[in-house]
Parts: sequence; structure tokens; C-alpha cells
Amino acid sequence: MSRNENPSGTGLSRQAAKSPFVPPSLLVPLVALVPFVPSDLPRPYAFPLAPLCAVHYIRGMRITGGKAARLILKVPKGLAVRPTPDLVKQAVFNSLGGRVAGARVLELFAGTGALSLECLSRGATSAVCVELSARHAAILRDNVRAAGFAADALQVRIQDVFTVIGQLSAEAAHFDLVLADPPYGEKNVGRRSTSFAQQLLDDPRLPGLLTAGGRLVLGHAKRDTLSVPEWWHEKKVLKHGDSLMRFLSPAGGTPSPEAS
Repeated sequence: MSRNENPSGTGLSRQAAKSPFVPPSLLVPLVALVPFVPSDLPRPYAFPLAPLCAVHYIRGMRITGGKAARLILKVPKGLAVRPTPDLVKQAVFNSLGGRVAGARVLELFAGTGALSLECLSRGATSAVCVELSARHAAILRDNVRAAGFAADALQVRIQDVFTVIGQLSAEAAHFDLVLADPPYGEKNVGRRSTSFAQQLLDDPRLPGLLTAGGRLVLGHAKRDTLSVPEWWHEKKVLKHGDSLMRFLSPAGGTPSPEAS
């Protein structure tokens, strides 16, 4: 936790929490409005909102659409998890459109499960979340209960992502959507990326987990230049700040396990 964070757990700075212009009860709802605050807003109003800019993408994460829309999600403190920003989620699900309703979803590097919860809220049939951290998985389960989803709608697997890919492949499991927004990789000038995002693309078992017409949605940092293997066909790329979200489908055929 940074020195400016509120130890109460809201993630808002002490300066914002003490401001006489914004009631504390409104601070979390106002987080969602920060990107739209006019730059020429008079200082008495703009001042208390300014500290919120730094926490918009860290605290106050919410479900953005569907039956559980506007539900504030619990997010672990610290830097070990990087939730997908609300504006990025909205852009992703606007692009997916009708693919979400009735879909079977697999979320890798799930963290708080924000992407899976978004899918369930928008009508997905089921979701499997893979998260190695037991602490993060516990918060994910809390978010499921808070959203009011059926207990059997979401399965949490506390395992290594690549181990689970192998297990699901052996089970001949199939999903309509595979979502992954893993920890960001480093800048890779003059060398091939070794990030988790690149490792997912390089895994020849992953395309086989998608149904015909299925999609992989993969997030990564702009500084992390990825190579797309021949077994993927890139459909679209969304850009938002330092984030890129790639939409891919299997290119056809069955990749050789030795290809990676």
C-alpha cells in the first residue's frame, strides 16, 4: 500500500478522503466519472477529484453490464494483481457483442475474476477461472457471492495456468471464450517476448480448447511486442493507454505439440 492510500481499504488518498467538497459516501461512485471530468472544471470542484485519477484503475472496479451491472468488486491490496480497467472491459464486451450470451468461458490468470463475472452478468452459461493465488481466489469467490450468481455457475481452479491447459486438453474440454489478461511483460526490444501473454500464444494446446468460431481475448502491455504463431488468426486489436487487447481465433488444423 502506498503512503497516500487510505488504510480503510477504499484505496482513496487521504487528501481526497478529507476533502470538504466531496462527501466520503460519494468517493467510490465518483471514481467511475474521473476520466470524464472536464479539464476546465473550477478549482474548488476539480481539486478533490484530482487524487482519484491515480486510483481509478486500481480500486472501485465494477461489473459494467448485464444483471449485476454496477456491482463494486473486491480487489486485493498491493501490486500483485492488476485488474482489467472498466473502460477496457466495456470496449472488450462491446466488441464481443452477442458472443457472450450462452457462452462457456475459461478465464486464465483470473485474479479477481472480473472478466468471468462480467460474462456471467451478461448471460454466459458457465465460467472456469484459473488463479494460482489462493488469496486472490478467495476474493474471487467473495465477488461471485456478492453478485448473486448460482454456486455452480463458476468454478475456481487454484493451479498453474499451463498445467490446467494440459488437463483441459486431455479432457477434450471446449469453451466459446478464453479470456486472459496476465501480468504484463517487460519491454522486449531486439528479442522475442517471454511474457505470459507470449507463452499463451505459443502453447499449441490452447487453440484446441476453443469451439468452432470461438475467441481468445488476450491482454498485454503495448511495450510487450508479441509474435503470433501460425495456429492463430488475429481478428482485432483494441488499444487503451498502455494496454492492448487482442482478439484471436484458431487458424484451422491441429497444431503439433512439438511446435512450441
